[in-house]
Amino acid sequence: MRLPARIFLMVLFLPVASFGQYHSPADSATEGTVYTSFFFRFRYSFTASWVPQTGDMAEQVPNVGQARLSDEGNPGKAGKSYYLLTLFRTLPGQGIAGRSRAFISVVAEDVSSNPQITNGKDCVLKLAEHMKKARFAAVGEPKEMHVNGRTFFRQDMKGTSSAGAPVYQSAIFTTTGGYALGFLLISPNPSLLANMAGTVNTIQFY
Repeated sequence: MRLPARIFLMVLFLPVASFGQYHSPADSATEGTVYTSFFFRFRYSFTASWVPQTGDMAEQVPNVGQARLSDEGNPGKAGKSYYLLTLFRTLPGQGIAGRSRAFISVVAEDVSSNPQITNGKDCVLKLAEHMKKARFAAVGEPKEMHVNGRTFFRQDMKGTSSAGAPVYQSAIFTTTGGYALGFLLISPNPSLLANMAGTVNTIQFY
């Protein structure tokens, strides 16, 4: 049976229309323990021990809200930042108050107007430079990672909380379509940080 010409054209162009309907990095969904970014076209899985936070709360997470790649002294290069997903996990028996928290944040920033940032290595080096103001120092050199066919770079950092406790952080970034896309991981100990960094390997681009 032959389809009428009008219906045939609607079916033919349906996939194109569906792909083009996502215009913002914030276009995403979280179902159970799977986060899907419709804009960047990837899925990220996490365990049930991690609790998602709202975007507003994510901006208030220590050392996440101030993690920007744009030059503070050059407003013309300041791209918009997006807090795509923030997860937290409470760790009993640690810290001065008897407990502490670890955070995983998936973030994106428009770097299309910043020629100094062309790959994930540029992202993590720039971030490490900014984090010096928050009492963080880079640990070692950036390490290249390959995740589902994409190249990321990881930079570890160590700092001190306002209460004087050690804080460990990793920035894991790549660039795609004029955006810096990455993970900011914050942990009270290095062993947990290593496990958190391992979850990046669950990313599946489609």
